[in-house]
Amino acid sequence: MTTDYTDLEAVRRFNLDDDMSEDLVTFLISGVSRAIDKHCRRTFYTVTEGRVYDWEASNQLRLRDDLVSLTSVTTSAGQTLTTAELTLEPRSGPPYSRIRVKDGLGVSIQYATTRSEALTVTGVWGYKATVPDLIALACQAWVSEIYAQADTRGMESMSGGGIRASMRKLEEGPPPDVKGWLSTFVKPTRMAVLGVAA
Repeated sequence: MTTDYTDLEAVRRFNLDDDMSEDLVTFLISGVSRAIDKHCRRTFYTVTEGRVYDWEASNQLRLRDDLVSLTSVTTSAGQTLTTAELTLEPRSGPPYSRIRVKDGLGVSIQYATTRSEALTVTGVWGYKATVPDLIALACQAWVSEIYAQADTRGMESMSGGGIRASMRKLEEGPPPDVKGWLSTFVKPTRMAVLGVAA
């Protein structure tokens, strides 16, 4: 499973430069991909697995992570619920952020003895089934900017402290143009959703 948002050849095409260092570009792609995750507070690669949640209500569950598709919700009470009984919201998704019990079926989400870790949600987690084009483009642009700094300093300096210095710049966040491209993908904080000032 790849967790990178672009690849060597795409970065070379972006820069019209087939001679860019494979090792350095590949290294930067991984670092920038994770920096995009951090900036956007979400991931853009997919993982199929079960994730544990606390029970919160008999008719719905808010998800802390983005969901692409749902396989099942199993409960500590022995239930296995699927999309036959459950619907995903918002309707515009993926990504989905809430699971709701369908009306009129007489079904409820139950737990056995404790609400804590009572549910396991299994499905495909992530933003979309594939990496959005604008995320890939942002990754290529951010990698290219760091690579250009490396090229200016010279590869020998990069093999010393230069590469570490450039990677530290990732902590400062994306360059202004990349930040603009990423702005629509930034996940609101829970406080922002609730309308609470930071």
